Amino acid sequence: MPKTFTHDGQESGPLTYKIANIEDKSFPAVDHRAPDNELNLQARNGYSRHTLLGINVFALEMFRQFRTELGLYTPDPSQGLLNPDPMIRQSLNTEDELATAIDQSANAIAQKTTAEVKILSAKRIERAWLVDVQVTNKVGHSFPSGVGFRRAFLNFQVVDSSDDVLWASGNVEKSVGTLKGLIVDGHGRPLATETFTPTQQRIQEHHWEGNPITREDQVQIYEELVRNPEGYLTTSFVALNEKAKDNRLQPIGWSTTGPDAQETGPVGTCVALRRNLGGHRQICDPHYSDGSGTSVVRYIVPITNRTAAASSVRATLYYQTVPPYYQLQRTTDASGIDTQRFARFLEKLDVNGTAVDRWVLKIAGDQAPMNP
Repeated sequence: MPKTFTHDGQESGPLTYKIANIEDKSFPAVDHRAPDNELNLQARNGYSRHTLLGINVFALEMFRQFRTELGLYTPDPSQGLLNPDPMIRQSLNTEDELATAIDQSANAIAQKTTAEVKILSAKRIERAWLVDVQVTNKVGHSFPSGVGFRRAFLNFQVVDSSDDVLWASGNVEKSVGTLKGLIVDGHGRPLATETFTPTQQRIQEHHWEGNPITREDQVQIYEELVRNPEGYLTTSFVALNEKAKDNRLQPIGWSTTGPDAQETGPVGTCVALRRNLGGHRQICDPHYSDGSGTSVVRYIVPITNRTAAASSVRATLYYQTVPPYYQLQRTTDASGIDTQRFARFLEKLDVNGTAVDRWVLKIAGDQAPMNP
């Protein structure tokens, strides 16, 4: 929490602000307020900045592109009146401030201080390529955080010397029909697990060294998924009943004996192994109990005529706040003006050339040569 502010490389002096939740004369006029001379707030020093922008660039882009419908000021008086409501602060700098928020969210936060991706090894084992990818959480809380339908996922690609993709897990299509940002398999087909319906309740498993990804329709998705009282996966806030999966990246230092560990701990990070003599036993991802804040995903790619030409591998961590299954549930399970507006925003939002081009926000990535 810095005590200065840096803009365009220039650092300010010590920050000084009025710290109180009182609408003094520097705020827009309101009815029934005490006289100005009774509300002179003192400016205080020793102030520290706590930036709470988050990385919901999808919502920020909606505010930028649909500002009038969302009640923001008209940025240029020559194009129309500023917000005429005297109860709302007038500003000529809303566009600049919104652009700054998007830039800081997409760059300073998303790609520098959120997570790190590192390829630990990339080698050949018999008739397969074995690659371990490590993701480290840097934010100090579970990631993704906030509402449960936000998700992050790994896009893993095996490429040849010409950078052509030979094998992939977690590729993304910008749009398929009315849905945006769907994860697809190696043939460009949307994964069945991208949407939930009463007859489609499958989810992606959690993967690590003990449960590797071996097919192009498998993908490592860091997410919290919840079922309603009827047992169906839901994104409705009023129907959350039981976690079906919670493999979000844990913060460094998380402990099984820490406060509220039962609530904040992982769900679905174990798999059952069959025993030769009958019965089952479970193995669990050790990285979700060691406090390291990491996840190590293993990929075992069969060597075929196509993948034998592999030259290198790359892994990219992407983030979405409005994933396809949320889009589908919100636009089909609800009705009314707000639902119609949300559906229109989804359809009309132009992400070309933005930080969320292809409906994903890049967090981090790495590339490494294949070791034959």
